[in-house]
Amino acid sequence: MIIETQKLTEAIAFAKSITEGKLPQSGKGWDDFLNDPQIIRNMYFILSILNEIDSGNLVSKNRSPFPFEILGQFRYEQDMGIKNLLARIYAPVARDNVKVLTPQMVGNWLKDHGYINMKYDTEYMANVAVPTPDGEKIGLYQRIRLYQGRRFPQVIYSQPAQEFIVEHFREIYESSRVK
Repeated sequence: MIIETQKLTEAIAFAKSITEGKLPQSGKGWDDFLNDPQIIRNMYFILSILNEIDSGNLVSKNRSPFPFEILGQFRYEQDMGIKNLLARIYAPVARDNVKVLTPQMVGNWLKDHGYINMKYDTEYMANVAVPTPDGEKIGLYQRIRLYQGRRFPQVIYSQPAQEFIVEHFREIYESSRVK
């Protein structure tokens, strides 16, 4: 993503004013502020940056490559979702500025290799990840999780699935264009 520096400077100034509880343009009420085209443009710009960061397409250029040798330290503790699994893998370098995989990157790799599929679930009215028969063979399974009063299906990684991810970590990492 190429960022226009003037837009970035303006968006930073607007965001700073808002976080300080000030309206970036004096003399306007909150409703006028929220409907101002300049404010809306800046908020969309900020949103586009945040979406790029979330998707893994925009990260710090000063990150070090992932030290693959730490994968040998990984030990299974319990079945868990991908977010917690990645947190455990990264624990030895948690304080370092290291290039890492996101759960979405791992999920995309698993989809591309036929271990999970996305299916629309009418009960949850959303697309959900479902282990394929090949995914079940490597130890993926689905369970219903309760979070903030809502139920949703989650792919869980058993010990063989976690070991599979660790074993294929370099391949996933390299194919995901981690930046």
